[in-house]
Amino acid sequence: MLTKSHYHTSSFFFLLITSVLLFFPAPVPAQARFVMGADGLPAWTKETGARTTPQSTRLFLANAHGAKGDGVTNSTRAIQQAIDACNRSGGGIVRFKPGAYVTGALFLKSDVELRLDNGVTLLASQDDADYPSTWTRVAGVEMNWPAALINVSEQHNVRISGDGTINGRGDKWWERYLQVRLNYDARGLR
Repeated sequence: MLTKSHYHTSSFFFLLITSVLLFFPAPVPAQARFVMGADGLPAWTKETGARTTPQSTRLFLANAHGAKGDGVTNSTRAIQQAIDACNRSGGGIVRFKPGAYVTGALFLKSDVELRLDNGVTLLASQDDADYPSTWTRVAGVEMNWPAALINVSEQHNVRISGDGTINGRGDKWWERYLQVRLNYDARGLR
């Protein structure tokens, strides 16, 4: 049996809950609305430095430094010279004429865009001498190991673009990695 005090208590709680709901409505799903820039990215990306491109549109043709897109000639030195010249001049874009360029380790520098347009292929050299030894982590163990085909270390504003191809021809390197791993696993070093 309900007494008058029950009705007052119930009415009080009803008013309290209704008041709380009026001041704190149910959450509305968040919907982000970004102001988009002309490049199709949210405008805030320019402020944070995300997805920036090199400041300059200066072009550096790797072929002008001696790179040959014949699929045979080793062009490592010529491509690296183009990258270094681009960096020294304040940045820009390193491009190639269509072709297949054999190269060893390349070290990209600040403010350099490596553009591989359609019809351009970088082919990883199979010569160990084209990959200087560098301190890195392999198979869970820190050791000296040949540098990667494309390297970026302690640089900023670096970009690789285009519809071209990077063919690492990695069978040789996978075989080497598996041998190191088998050796280290057997010795319990991982």
